[in-house]
Amino acid sequence: MKRMFPLVIAMIGAMVVALAPASPASAHPGFHVIVLEGSMSITDEDWPDSDDYGFKRFSGVINLPPTATSGSARFEGCADEVRVVLEVVATHSLSLFADGRVVVTTRTKLYEGASCATTDLELSVARSMTVPAYATKSDNWTVNASGNSSGLVLTVRNAV
Repeated sequence: MKRMFPLVIAMIGAMVVALAPASPASAHPGFHVIVLEGSMSITDEDWPDSDDYGFKRFSGVINLPPTATSGSARFEGCADEVRVVLEVVATHSLSLFADGRVVVTTRTKLYEGASCATTDLELSVARSMTVPAYATKSDNWTVNASGNSSGLVLTVRNAV
């Protein structure tokens, strides 16, 4: 009986290990560093006069500590009387078994009025993308309202 005891304990241990749920190899409930880089090309259509153009590069970092579910950044550009605002929100899971991905949601707002300080909203467009842990993703899109437009490029690096 004394010889059977170690064997029984070993078998029970093996069954516990075999039946325990495996956690993801990249489980990451910790800090995220989201690196943002991009540009916006802005066109102010002034028919019948010549159009005005603007170009702006931007970059920023969103730090997501383990206690916060989201963080944000905002970028703005202008060409004569057309203003473009890009709002970026990054969210992540606080679960112990989270896989490290972040969801990045953007809202692009195009304003047109008498100056770059205009608050006359012409168009608002939302988009989103999921960026896995340790990955980089890019997106590009155009917003257009009555000939006034902006082409945007955004690159997101989830540096976890």
